[in-house]
Amino acid sequence: MIVECENCGAPLHVEVSDRMVACRYCQYANKVAGTRTLMAQTPCNWQPPPTWTPVQAQVARDAAKTVKSAVGIALLAPVILSAIGMLVAGGVVFAVASNSSSGSSGLPSLGPSWDGSAPFSCGGNDSVTLENVVASLPAQVAITVRENCELTIINSTIVAGVGIEAGGNRDVALSGTTIQASEVGVRLDGNKHLVVAGGVVRSSGTAVEAGGNVPVTVQGGATLTGSPPLVTRANAHLIDQGGILLDERTGLTGGK
Repeated sequence: MIVECENCGAPLHVEVSDRMVACRYCQYANKVAGTRTLMAQTPCNWQPPPTWTPVQAQVARDAAKTVKSAVGIALLAPVILSAIGMLVAGGVVFAVASNSSSGSSGLPSLGPSWDGSAPFSCGGNDSVTLENVVASLPAQVAITVRENCELTIINSTIVAGVGIEAGGNRDVALSGTTIQASEVGVRLDGNKHLVVAGGVVRSSGTAVEAGGNVPVTVQGGATLTGSPPLVTRANAHLIDQGGILLDERTGLTGGK
């Protein structure tokens, strides 16, 4: 199963029989019985995030309590978001997105958040960053990106039928993230630009499927693994900056 490090909040794989587990990121010795379970069963081929930014858990919890008890949430939320970047409610870390739109008060509004327990979507002109998310959504589309939403996913693990379904304009960027899909890892159309920096996009079918005017940039040793790893249509094309494309049908690697 996957549990949460009591010190930094990182996801840690443990066996049911384990009594202690040392965090690979902060080296904290966790008593498994005292940790919070993130996933009752570790997904097949789950890979831990390559890096982890520790969450100042107590500060975030105090801020969340302040938000909950405040009458003027719309006035307090921007201040808290700018200070801590995350809200922790009930021990679950929610990645919070920045959003340039403003409400009637003239202050920035809360962006969307995602804990990985249900599919996520964004649209309009949102600029969304999701960080340190562990999601298991078999046979579902985990993330849908519409219109001009710009999406960045950092140090996350997503298991789904389709990892990301994206259309419209602006970028979708993956950094140090693993997507494990049964159908398609990432499917894009329109004028989206996919950037995969580090991490893995792996699928039993196609890893990345791109159409329209989509450029796909693979860099920093990122790996696309599938049958095939990449399918391009219309004006879509690959920009290879040190990535690895592995075709599981033939075992061959290389760019295009």
